[in-house]
Amino acid sequence: MHILPDTNFVSTSLPPLKQFKSGIAAEDVKCSTDYTLVIKVEDGSPACVKPEHVTRLIQNGWTLSNPFNRIADTDILSAKTYNLKQVHYYDSSNLIPKVSLYDYSYDGIDKDDGLVSVNNQTFYQTTLDNDIYKLKGMSMQFHNVTFSFPEGTLITPGGAFVNLDVKFKDGLEEIYGGTALVQNGTVTKISGISIPAQYGPHVATNSITILGNHTMPQAGITIYHDKIKLLVSYDNHSSLQTIRTVSLGECDVPYESRTGFVPILYMPLGSTGKVCVDYFNGNEPTMVTPSVFDAQNLSQNTNDILVSPLQANIVHGNSTVVYTITSGNKAGFYGLTIFCSGTPIAVGYDNQSRIVTGDFPWLDHTYYCMLRSYDYHIIGVGGGMGIKYVPP
Repeated sequence: MHILPDTNFVSTSLPPLKQFKSGIAAEDVKCSTDYTLVIKVEDGSPACVKPEHVTRLIQNGWTLSNPFNRIADTDILSAKTYNLKQVHYYDSSNLIPKVSLYDYSYDGIDKDDGLVSVNNQTFYQTTLDNDIYKLKGMSMQFHNVTFSFPEGTLITPGGAFVNLDVKFKDGLEEIYGGTALVQNGTVTKISGISIPAQYGPHVATNSITILGNHTMPQAGITIYHDKIKLLVSYDNHSSLQTIRTVSLGECDVPYESRTGFVPILYMPLGSTGKVCVDYFNGNEPTMVTPSVFDAQNLSQNTNDILVSPLQANIVHGNSTVVYTITSGNKAGFYGLTIFCSGTPIAVGYDNQSRIVTGDFPWLDHTYYCMLRSYDYHIIGVGGGMGIKYVPP
């Protein structure tokens, strides 16, 4: 059953919205006898409801009850709907990230993608396409870290906050913001990463950058000009067994997993590109043999594109292989096989070209692959290669 505020009440004064629009602060709005003032989470507007409905409205996330009083940390019982191994709350009164940078500019903050240096550390950076106020329910994996926005942007009378959930491959999780109930169940606290604006408790003119407490990798976000940039640390000392250290310029275009899009690699004719692949092998060393096939002939390797090394030894533990892809003078669509299926490549095309998933017939097929003894993921591309994200 959904309980909505009762707007059909007899009032000896103006209705709450008319009071609010006349210039009366939300917390100063007067309700008729037997009605209680609450604040709508979505837009910070006031409403007058029956007292017996307040708890249900709070539980449904529709309202704040008394958001103007500060709540002691010891009063917070739990975060809404979360069951976590490791939880960090971020606001002025709770556990803060390892690094919080207000109005901090770094080289590359205005770029959508690439490697950047933040607080004397190198990070992979990518920029979300979503409007900052349309984040609710969005999730994206970036360099083996999953960034989710379960409640999106929370707008309160005290400012707007981004609710962020960061999950790491080791099972640990960091949550920044959300809603929490105090012990008596009558007050909801909303917190998060504050959006730079001309209002709110944490005002920043241009940007806010937060970096979390998790290490190897460290993750965070930058909010800049109403855009969110995801940050994952680049660690070139993570393994002594790395096959080849990736230089900062070698694969400087991050390979992302974007919800609702398929990444297509592209490169000019007669060019050379780089594909960087991270491996984790918990077993004995094993050999991998990459190959390239024509999109119209899946069972036959092509000579139109060369890939090297032809074989790579995947050692025990973490390692990175940088594959060199060399295109010929024939434009077309191909697949790079690292294991089983293929990563689509368009040769003789660029980011402005019309490329659709139908150019790569195997993307619509189901493949049954043998078990493998290692995990892998493409972390980026470079050289003469780029990435175009197209809808399926």
